[in-house]
Amino acid sequence: MDTDFQTKQARRVHAAVDDITKLQCTDGHGAKLTTTGGAFVLDAVEDILAVLRDNASVVSGHQTAPDTVSQPPKPSDFLMCIAEQMAMCKPSFGLLLMENLRRVVHVHGSHRAEIEYLKKTYATVEGKLTAAEGRKIAADGRANAAQGRLASITQEKEQLSTALKSTQRKVAELESIVLELREEVKRGRVDEAAQARVVALEESLSALQEENVRLRMDAKSAEVAAQVLARKLEAELSKVQERDVEIVQLREEYKKVIAMHQEQLVASAETATQLALQHEGKQRYEIERNTLAAELLVVEQSYSAFKTQERARMTVEV
Repeated sequence: MDTDFQTKQARRVHAAVDDITKLQCTDGHGAKLTTTGGAFVLDAVEDILAVLRDNASVVSGHQTAPDTVSQPPKPSDFLMCIAEQMAMCKPSFGLLLMENLRRVVHVHGSHRAEIEYLKKTYATVEGKLTAAEGRKIAADGRANAAQGRLASITQEKEQLSTALKSTQRKVAELESIVLELREEVKRGRVDEAAQARVVALEESLSALQEENVRLRMDAKSAEVAAQVLARKLEAELSKVQERDVEIVQLREEYKKVIAMHQEQLVASAETATQLALQHEGKQRYEIERNTLAAELLVVEQSYSAFKTQERARMTVEV
């Protein structure tokens, strides 16, 4: 047997022992096993295939040409015939079987690698989708807060407008009263009390005018704040719409990844079925090979007994 093959087999035995130790230490949970990997299995199949190919070439090299002269079969010829049948059929069958097994294992390993890649892609897309939904929730919250502040400022603006109109009416009424009293003062028709009242009304009018100016400034500030909030709200709503589009795109990508994942699972299941069938064929081949080997052993024993009997008979005749 080839030394390199023996060395590789020893390494595989060590790997199997290490995996058994890992399983015992972790109770089979979360253990990364070497012997279950596609590369390990494919490498083992390649080595077995190489051995079978060498054996087939050796056996094929020992084939004998058929006899062109019709002669009665001898026991040795009968034995050689069986050996030739085994040499010409079984190794080539085993070689073909192992080649098919290698291809199936390779395809199965590719499907498993693709499934692992799709799992990572699935997790990445799911994370992006969750993050996008989180950003949308945050944008909705900011938009709702901006709408609340805008509604509050709008209400305050309406209240200021109402107060401003009321103050303007009062100012107009006081201005009218003050003008009338001033006319009466000029004409000398009022006493000192009326004059004092005119002064008080003028002071009230001045205070109302100042209040009117203040209310105008407050109303203008509220208008500016409302415009700023309206622009901010528009920007937040635009972000919400962008998040909606992003979420729709991510959901479509999510669906595609799931569909691809399902396709790979189906393909992997099919290759696993083919692998099982190839394994069953290999087992049948081994059983048939063992049966033929047993039959050959029986024939050899019968032939040996026949030779012993012939020698004994010839000895007696001599």
